[in-house]
Amino acid sequence: MTLFLYVAVFIFGTIIGSFLNVLILRRGTGRSVVKDRSACWTCGKMLRWYELVPIVSYGVLRGKCARCKASVSPQYPIVEFLTGTLFTLGAWSMIDMFFLPVWGIVSLALLLAVIISLSVMMTVYDIRHTIIPNAWVYIFAVSSLVYTAVSHLATYGTFVQWSVWDMMAGPILAIPFAALWFFSKGKAMGLGDAKLALGIGWLLGLMEGLSAIILGFWIGAIISVGLISMHKAKGLFGTGKRFTMKSEIPFGPFLLLGMFVVFFFHIQALYLFV
Repeated sequence: MTLFLYVAVFIFGTIIGSFLNVLILRRGTGRSVVKDRSACWTCGKMLRWYELVPIVSYGVLRGKCARCKASVSPQYPIVEFLTGTLFTLGAWSMIDMFFLPVWGIVSLALLLAVIISLSVMMTVYDIRHTIIPNAWVYIFAVSSLVYTAVSHLATYGTFVQWSVWDMMAGPILAIPFAALWFFSKGKAMGLGDAKLALGIGWLLGLMEGLSAIILGFWIGAIISVGLISMHKAKGLFGTGKRFTMKSEIPFGPFLLLGMFVVFFFHIQALYLFV
């Protein structure tokens, strides 16, 4: 039964991931997310339902348009697989929450789905454009705060256990990023990273949030050195940029990756210094 649940959640996550691709790629293009049907970006051919099956269609068509044979960005299956995987991890992380009232479980599941979806969108958009849309990061921060509030209320039936440090965790983690952005005039760090840190702090709390940021720095350093040593990223998300020591490498995806590592696996990076 548990395996069936995880498979069902993964499939549902890939479907959500397919929609996230639409949101990411159509933002700022003038194309409607609701009215305009999916079509090949090269020849304009309207895609049929069996060409839109998450992950599977990309593999069957070998990453090419069925009509013009133009290459299709691997972003599509990557985002679908990533979203499905994160949704599955989210379901796994909620197994121990079945003692909560039904309203609490449903609310937390919906909020976590929103947080995961926004995180995937911000990650890909930041990689493609080195910027995070304000609307997305603000919804992410508010959703994180509400998630923590609902978690406390569902668990304890009151907000008494919600300390001032839980409330201040977001601003405390965001201030150093905001200060770095301000004093470097945006050259060392983007303001979007400060807004991300705000949501991460509210979701994880002060100590786990700090662990997530430390992990984000470590992961970012390792991957950045790897990209620079290869001189060029192959452009998994359609970037194809050459990386040097002077390149602007988005930090948001590393922060979010660190956040998920701590959220799902409760890794405490700070303990490594004790």
